[in-house]
Amino acid sequence: LKQKQISPYLIKKGLQEIDDNLYQKTIKYLIEKKNCSIKEQNSYKKRKKIIDFLLQKGYEYQLIIENLA
Repeated sequence: LKQKQISPYLIKKGLQEIDDNLYQKTIKYLIEKKNCSIKEQNSYKKRKKIIDFLLQKGYEYQLIIENLA
């Protein structure tokens, strides 16, 4: 968001409005959805594709890893 020149105030305010439970459910849902759509057989490559997908969506790396475990 900083790269898109969004003010720090708006970033902070927006992040405070996110419901943690809904955020976690959304990550899990996206992981399941992407997992089903990937045809890759190699589990490491499949995991990498899921991580890259969620990073591009703006999710934090640590949260992605926690939900993949």
